[in-house]
Amino acid sequence: MYRYLFILTLLLITFGCKTTSEFEQKNDFEYVDNGNAAYGAVTGRLIDPDTKEPLPYANVMLKGTTFGVVSDLEGVFILKNIPPGSYDLWIEHLGYKPSSIGIEIMAGKTLQINSDIPLETQEIMLEKPMIYLYPEVSMDVEVSLDYKGELTSTYPKSNGNWSVHAEPDGTLTDAAGRNYYGLYWEGIPATSIVPDCGTVVGKDSLISFLEASLTQLGLNFKEANEFIVYWLPRLEQSDFNLIYFAQEDYSDQAVLNIAPKPDHLIRVMMCFTPLKKPIEITPQILPEQPDRNGFTVVEWGGTKCSLPQL
Repeated sequence: MYRYLFILTLLLITFGCKTTSEFEQKNDFEYVDNGNAAYGAVTGRLIDPDTKEPLPYANVMLKGTTFGVVSDLEGVFILKNIPPGSYDLWIEHLGYKPSSIGIEIMAGKTLQINSDIPLETQEIMLEKPMIYLYPEVSMDVEVSLDYKGELTSTYPKSNGNWSVHAEPDGTLTDAAGRNYYGLYWEGIPATSIVPDCGTVVGKDSLISFLEASLTQLGLNFKEANEFIVYWLPRLEQSDFNLIYFAQEDYSDQAVLNIAPKPDHLIRVMMCFTPLKKPIEITPQILPEQPDRNGFTVVEWGGTKCSLPQL
């Protein structure tokens, strides 16, 4: 057995990535013969730091080169036929901070990262809440968001307060005469939502589940279509998802004040946890389908949640 002395350092990058004690353990890395005298390779496995589930569909590449691959369903990646030399192994996955690892490639050897590589999660975001206003007659409307967290993005730009003229078809016009079909915001909550119930949904059942659930929760065809188009690609990255539609645990930390007061306020906040396999959890019973007569305000959004303690 050939022995090689090398240093494998997890680099800190501008995104704030950091190592974990689990990944810094000694003897996590080794070189093994690969039968290719001219080129080397590198292989490893990516996991979520909280759930320890594998991370499929991550982009893994050697920075500054054309070498790249996507991790498989088990989170495993392997880059082959690499010329010997020093490289930065760059890892990207939606919902996680990019990570860079300095590696040394040797001819005829595969650099085998034996310890699972945990990717640091991005801060939990309440993503793309969209607010729609449907008055019965044209009217001026004041919308104020009292958010117990940090607003990160709004459109039209605002500090969480909007003044618009609303039409019955949902068209909104600001003081400058610009038209919008909805109000958008995103933010980092002060307290993350942790579901205690929900539904485990397989990849092949996502569309039918979302269509039925969103209808029950009160979204019309257009709103549900926009929701599914935005969230389906995210959910399909996992074989299963635990999906929970938040109620007061969302509305209490993101209070909407609207004047004139709407007859109906429909708020849909989906929390999801990616899963490799199903888990047992108390089923969620959705509330009765709401009415949409009179002045109706609708909001939808989503966020990734940590796995509940079962």
